Amino acid sequence: MQDLYQKAGYPDSKVTYEVSLDKDTGKAILKFKVHEGERVYIKLVKFTGNKAFPDKPAMKIMKTRHHWWGSCCQHWRLEGGRLQGRTSKRFATFITPKGTSTWRSAVRISSGLAPSGLVIIIDIYEGAQYKVGTVAIDGNKIFPTTDLEKHLKMTSGKIFTPTAMAADQKALEDYYGGRGYLDTSVRPIRVPNVETGRIDMTYSIHEGELTYIEKIDIRGNTKTKDKVIRRELAVNPGEIYDTVKVDRSVERLKNLGYFSKVEATPEPTDVPNRKDLVT
Repeated sequence: MQDLYQKAGYPDSKVTYEVSLDKDTGKAILKFKVHEGERVYIKLVKFTGNKAFPDKPAMKIMKTRHHWWGSCCQHWRLEGGRLQGRTSKRFATFITPKGTSTWRSAVRISSGLAPSGLVIIIDIYEGAQYKVGTVAIDGNKIFPTTDLEKHLKMTSGKIFTPTAMAADQKALEDYYGGRGYLDTSVRPIRVPNVETGRIDMTYSIHEGELTYIEKIDIRGNTKTKDKVIRRELAVNPGEIYDTVKVDRSVERLKNLGYFSKVEATPEPTDVPNRKDLVT
C-alpha cells in the first residue's frame, strides 16, 4: 500500500497496522492505518557536472512529460529526504555506452522539498574518457591468437566501454563454444593508465574440453509433441556440442509461441567428453 502511495506522488505517506486477538474464537482482526500526507509535485530537476552531454538527453532517461511525482519517479522513493531506487543505475547506463566517462563514472542524487514542490538535483561525475591501449589474449592453446583477434571489435585506439568489452568477451566464448568447447571461460582484465588515458586489455582464456552431445532430453513440454520441438533444434545427438547452434535452437523454440520459458542446459553423463542437452 505504501508503494502505491509513493508511486502516486505521496512521499510522506505511511502505513501501519494493529492486530487484535480474540482468544475465544482463535481469530484476529487486522487493522491498517493510512497516513496519506500531501501530494508532492516536482518543481525543478537540475543537472550538475554534466559536460559531455546536455540536460535534454539526460531528461529523456527520466521518462517524464509531466510535473507530478508519480509519473516522473515511478522507480524512485523518497526516504529521509533522499531519492532511492534504480535511478543511479539508469543514469550510469546512460553515461557508459555513449563512450563518455567510461571509467569510474558515478551519479549522486539529492532532493529537497520546497514550498512549491520537490527540487531534484542530479550530480553527475563523468570521470575520464579512456581509450583502449594494448589488447592481448592469454591462455589459448587450441586456437591461434590471430584467429581469435579477428573477433574483437574494441581494438587498440578505440574508445573503451564496458558494453563493448562484454561483447568481445562473449565473442571469444562463442568462438570456443561454437566449436564444442562449451566449458571455456574468458576473463577480461583491465589495467587503466591515468597518465596516458588508456586502458590495456587482456582476455584471459581458460579452455574447456571438446564436448559432444550424448542425448537430447526434453522436459516440461505439455503444449505440443516432442517431435515438434526436436525439428526446431539445430543440433543432434552425437554431434559436437555447439553452443551457438544451441542458442539458435532456443530462439526458434521461443518463436513458436507455445512456451512461457525456454532454456537449454548441458548435464554431465558417465561418458567422458559427452553431455546431455536438456531443454
